[in-house]
Amino acid sequence: AQMDSSLLDIVLGTDAHCGFLRYASPLETTTSDLLAALALEKYGRSTRADAATAAPQLASRIRSAIGHLVSAQLDNGSWTWTGSGQNGDRYASARCLWALGAANAAGYKIPDDTYDKGISYVQSQLTAVADDDLEGKAILLQALAEAEHGDFSLANRLYRGRSTISPAGAAYLALALAKMDHVPLAADLLASWKPAARKAGIAADHRGSRAADVEAQALYGLALTRAAATSSKLKET
Repeated sequence: AQMDSSLLDIVLGTDAHCGFLRYASPLETTTSDLLAALALEKYGRSTRADAATAAPQLASRIRSAIGHLVSAQLDNGSWTWTGSGQNGDRYASARCLWALGAANAAGYKIPDDTYDKGISYVQSQLTAVADDDLEGKAILLQALAEAEHGDFSLANRLYRGRSTISPAGAAYLALALAKMDHVPLAADLLASWKPAARKAGIAADHRGSRAADVEAQALYGLALTRAAATSSKLKET
């Protein structure tokens, strides 16, 4: 229960933050908080933990975060990295679409116009990413998969190039494959990348490093939780 309370304190913004300082942009913080709140809400539904009694607060935080993302979307369906300005960023947009897709799957209403424009924008960016940027394509694909618009032909092409994809890219691709109900492929990908993922998750963001080590490890862990339950291969590694 203490762990539940600590997580709730962080997500709900109460006084206890374990001394952490936030350096992310407001929009990045919103997407992270939305995903975390959705995860805690799901956890609370399956347990009698503190998260269950905090359901109204979590629902309020989720709706607030959705409203923030809806209002921050640009006319072309994109989002900026900072949440202000007019220069949409494909990876910030993918992260926002991921969060909104997760909220939609949890039963929260997302305005159709926001959702459709976000999907269209991220789809358009797939062709703008260089063919050899496997991680960039995996990030966009994962967001589309969360929004129920995954492209298995692209996922399969990225999977065939798995020997050259980064650990972070492999994690995004595994998440996309699992979401599209191709868990065996996701499990195989994660099993092959497990030693590398323990050491580092390297790539580049829109400024040169898409995933810091800690983020890549978190992505890998999330992908594991989605694939490992039904994979004997992952259980053996």
